[in-house]
Amino acid sequence: MHEINRPSTIIYEGSATGHRKEYIEYLLIHLQANPQLKSNYLFMLNDELKQQLSEEIETVGDLLICEISMEGAPTKLLARAYWEWHKIEKVILDTPTINTILFMSFDGYQYLVQSPVFTKHKLKVQGILFQPYHHLPSVEVKDIASFKLRLRKLRKFTVIWSLINLNRRVNKIYILNDEEGVKKLNAALDTRGEKVFYYLPDPIDTRNLLDVNTETCVRIKYSISRKRQVLLLFGRIDEKKNLNNILDSLALFSEDEQAKIALIVAGTFVDGKAQSIKCAIAATQNKNPKLQIIIRDEVIPNYEMEQLFKACDIVLMPYIDFYSSSGVIGHAAKYKKQVVVSSSSINKSIVEIYNLGVAVNPYSPLEIKDAIAFLVTQLNSYNKSNDKLDYFIQNHNYSSFGKSILI
Repeated sequence: MHEINRPSTIIYEGSATGHRKEYIEYLLIHLQANPQLKSNYLFMLNDELKQQLSEEIETVGDLLICEISMEGAPTKLLARAYWEWHKIEKVILDTPTINTILFMSFDGYQYLVQSPVFTKHKLKVQGILFQPYHHLPSVEVKDIASFKLRLRKLRKFTVIWSLINLNRRVNKIYILNDEEGVKKLNAALDTRGEKVFYYLPDPIDTRNLLDVNTETCVRIKYSISRKRQVLLLFGRIDEKKNLNNILDSLALFSEDEQAKIALIVAGTFVDGKAQSIKCAIAATQNKNPKLQIIIRDEVIPNYEMEQLFKACDIVLMPYIDFYSSSGVIGHAAKYKKQVVVSSSSINKSIVEIYNLGVAVNPYSPLEIKDAIAFLVTQLNSYNKSNDKLDYFIQNHNYSSFGKSILI
């Protein structure tokens, strides 16, 4: 890498999946519109992510950027953070003007930034925290599962408290889609009398909205008749996506109702689980032949993702053991699609405040079924007049994302 001696802040993203490409792209858009800021930042990106963004990076031009290969990286989260740090540290030592590091996904680095190998550099620390402790529900200890959840929440609280109060160089932590939570965190955790937590709207990209012909194209592609309502389960398909309970909920519909339903399951299936997931889907179809279920076990290109959200009728998000905000809700809102979310996540309050859909007990197939049935009755009126939804989209515009982070 050529010698760099100008930037003051490293923007670090070590992964290439999910929302990562979108978030970095929004920062690049902001820098393109504000070129005077470019020299302040050095981007360190996963090499696959950098390749995915090659066109956007070239468009911005004159950007300080280096890539980091994840080949040989440990699979354990803590070990991986230290492994990555050795690579980051080399760049810091070669770039004496660096005084700040911004982690685009801060959760996995909370122990690292409190360790001597990190603190000796006296860097200011910023980052987006996706899973803060307060998003976990408070439960009464009744069994092993509730004890583990209680312990998990306590551990998260302890880590973030020590991070804020013992490492005084942590000066800005962003929390997605939770204004009230930000207020509570600043009041409960910070003994410095300084604001540390900041609200960050999860961005919605409102550029290049697809037209109405998209729905017809998707229905033709997947052989879905016009009489069927399209349900979409999108993203990395793992246990948190709650597919088994979703399948059980669809089995509760009558045969006549099932003949009017198509479920699209789109996204990469988690390693080692693909076969069991596909077997569960096959078993449901065998018992309920009127149902139509389409599987896309692969990385979905952005344009096809947009097509799926445009063409579907309802987006399913009744996730289990997942309590924080999800970018899927933004994709649904962009195309004014109703959602079914878990009542135990921050998404519940977002849905209720902005009239985006229904929250359910994710462990109850009956509640999921009833929510789907109710939302089907709302399809004709939902996107015609919804001022709260319009405000949500405006408040989460992608352009404000870059403004919030790049100062």
